[in-house]
Amino acid sequence: LYKRDWRYHRELQRWLMRAPGTEPVFKSQTHEKGVYVYWDPDRCEKMRKEMVVVYDLLEDRSRETH
Repeated sequence: LYKRDWRYHRELQRWLMRAPGTEPVFKSQTHEKGVYVYWDPDRCEKMRKEMVVVYDLLEDRSRETH
């Protein structure tokens, strides 16, 4: 999933990515606000939502196993 630009949000416990074709409305060194797509396992579908994403809450990509 990392190779497809998805990131795991530890607090929300959901995989998410910036919505294709969008840029953040606001971006700083610690967080950004924009439109994201996330996987909802209860509905088994992708959902779209505007939200603030704090970078420290995203799973570290270096933990990816090959």
